[in-house]
Amino acid sequence: LQMAGIILAVSSDNTAENSNDSTANRSQLDTKRIDPHQIVNTAANNNNNINDNNQVNKAIVLASAMGKMDREKAEEIARQKAIAAQQARPKKEKPKRLRPNWKPEPYGHRVKPQVLLEHKPIEGQEQDAAATRQLPKDQILTAYLEPIDQTQWQVKPLPRRTTTADDLVKVTHPKLNSCRKLMEQWPVDEYSDADPFLPWIHDVFPTYDGKFVQFVAQNKNRCHTGTTDEEEAILEQMRPQTALFEHVPIKKMDNGKYRLSSHEDADPETMATRFICKFKPSGHVTFSEFNYDYEWVSFRKTQRMMFDPDGRDIKQLHTSQLLFKCPIPPELQESIKSGESVVDDWATIFVDVIPIRSEPRYGHPGEFLVP
Repeated sequence: LQMAGIILAVSSDNTAENSNDSTANRSQLDTKRIDPHQIVNTAANNNNNINDNNQVNKAIVLASAMGKMDREKAEEIARQKAIAAQQARPKKEKPKRLRPNWKPEPYGHRVKPQVLLEHKPIEGQEQDAAATRQLPKDQILTAYLEPIDQTQWQVKPLPRRTTTADDLVKVTHPKLNSCRKLMEQWPVDEYSDADPFLPWIHDVFPTYDGKFVQFVAQNKNRCHTGTTDEEEAILEQMRPQTALFEHVPIKKMDNGKYRLSSHEDADPETMATRFICKFKPSGHVTFSEFNYDYEWVSFRKTQRMMFDPDGRDIKQLHTSQLLFKCPIPPELQESIKSGESVVDDWATIFVDVIPIRSEPRYGHPGEFLVP
């Protein structure tokens, strides 16, 4: 009991001292006339950003320590003041353009469906030769579809091709029978998805100097990027479209065939190609060139990969359009340049475009750049 009395006595003495100190501190604060509401208001007004709570929290702590308000009430007052200060800031208004004669037009104004006008000869003129032209079978635009087995891409090294001419499915487009109407008659909407290694060509024309045949195609793999089972199957089927943007080096063989090779082993004109161009009826063979290196562009853009295996790589604009050209043999350049190869609105020189079929590369675009 004596020990307990001593402890109680000491505790009561300490309590008295603490109470005296707190009373002195409170009297000092009162003499300085510091109001916790004023502290909170000052901190809130000094904050332009509501999320900056350093000064507000400091004011809350001071106000709570003085015992004149609890922390929750101080916090609520501080936030209200900060919100009011933020809302009181003047907002910038966009300058209005003065157009006194402008009137709003209804939605879809001046938007009309595309209409292709049929060329009708004027009375007294000769009838259009294309209307009655009967093309030989070897001059009709024809697509040769080859069945694709993507499981063969898993075999390394790639096995030898065993497809023969009898395995190809021939699809003809006899409506194309005029050079003047090529853009109108080209079967853009009749592209067959059965063979995605065939480029989706939209336009073709010889260059002004007669040295190249320019092809303009689109990436068909960009058309269906949904998540349904049907569109997932289409994405899987159209994967070879992305391979057409990637060059392949090939080596000429003695028997008139070609094989894939490294850059060092390839021939100079076949180091960075994708299509074999065979001109008829001369039989000259050249190899396509890209207008620019798609992989090098992706590498300079610091892209992780040029194409994604899931098929939804729509972030890059430069891989939406496929531009390539076939070099014209020197023996045919002058005839094509001068226009002598076109007789009676129809060509006399034709070219076969044969894609080199290989799996897409889904690695870094800098892994297989042309030396």
